[in-house]
Amino acid sequence: MKTFCVPILIAVLLCSCLPSGQTPSNNQTPSPSAKPSESSAAPAPVKPVPKNIGDVEQTVFINVKVADKSKSPKVLEEPKADALDRTRLLTLDILPPFPEELWLDVECQCRENYDEAPVVIRGNFAIDGKPTPEGLSIVLGERSNQTHPLPPVEVMHLIGNPPPETVLISLNLEGLLLPVGTDPDSVNPLTAETTPDRTSRAVLGTAVRINFRKEGFGKPVEPTPGPPLNESGEPKTEQTSTSKN
Repeated sequence: MKTFCVPILIAVLLCSCLPSGQTPSNNQTPSPSAKPSESSAAPAPVKPVPKNIGDVEQTVFINVKVADKSKSPKVLEEPKADALDRTRLLTLDILPPFPEELWLDVECQCRENYDEAPVVIRGNFAIDGKPTPEGLSIVLGERSNQTHPLPPVEVMHLIGNPPPETVLISLNLEGLLLPVGTDPDSVNPLTAETTPDRTSRAVLGTAVRINFRKEGFGKPVEPTPGPPLNESGEPKTEQTSTSKN
């Protein structure tokens, strides 16, 4: 009987040490008024990385193609594009009689928006590396992520008459990333300036190789008639003809 009463006495003593209304438990429920830890707070917004001149080099391209009014069965086109579907080289084979005019459409392809800092693209066409007076320019700003048509170019007057057998038309281009906050409407693309670290001569465009072909280029070659055959299907010779006689 004494052995049975001892555990009951211990349990009574433990319960008396607890505050009224509280049951013993190993898990403590946090108070509703407890503040959330700093790790559960909302993350701070990530600020966009400012664009640099490398972005301009990678996202802007001047594309050149034959204008619809100059397309003809005598103008054979062979475009070569890169992985971004940009025509890096356009080869044209012009068959005689050569046209008096050859128009090329020009467009600026941009894959980025330049809302905070506008971009200027300017340059000129070159014939076999020699600059010509034919130029182009554009200001890219808000909502610039699209294709922008530029004035077409007539190249026969740049090549001269009579034309050479082949000629390479290329683009000398310059890109300028203007200071943040510049109003695009206030920019003159021909006179705009910025710091050297925001200027590049590495903006790319289509190179156009024009070959002026001679008469008969592209026509199938007629087979040359061979020697006459004998009854067995072998070529006739003077010896076989004499032996039969």
